[in-house]
Parts: sequence; C-alpha cells; structure tokens
Amino acid sequence: MQVNGVALAPGQMPSALEDLAAVEVQYETLKGWGVSTAGTRKFADLPPAARAYVRRIEQLVGVPVAWVGTGPGRLEMVTRGFQFEAGSA
Repeated sequence: MQVNGVALAPGQMPSALEDLAAVEVQYETLKGWGVSTAGTRKFADLPPAARAYVRRIEQLVGVPVAWVGTGPGRLEMVTRGFQFEAGSA
C-alpha cells in the first residue's frame, strides 16, 4: 500500500482521512486452481496453486495459516498444526 507514492510498512494504516483517501492499493495476481477443493482434509492434497496461494498469504501476513476452508460446512477444512475434532467447539 502506498500513500502519495510512499510505501507504507506492513500493517501500517494512514491516520489522517486525507492520507487514507490517497492510498494506492497494490494488487497481486496469483494463479487459480480451477478445481473443487471440497472434501480435501490434508494440505498436501490441495491443488499446487492452492498451496502456493496459502504460502503467499503466510508470507504477506507473517504468520502460519492453520485452517483452510474447503467448503461451506463447519468441518470442511484443512488443518495445519492444529487438529479440530467435531464436538470440541
């Protein structure tokens, strides 16, 4: 994100409305995966582009992604480093 051509530090937001109005968002395009991830429970079973997407998000936010939703259901997710069992929530 930039304000008047000056890059902001990660996590930094303009405090003045004038600066917020001048924000230039930087978009990044990543390859899509084009197939359903429904029913996927393991990170390794996600399509390669989906895994690359998750890894890029981790790089941008600086923390590991523990849960990746793979469908509309509450338990339709890939878990990484944390196991979620039905009935434990």
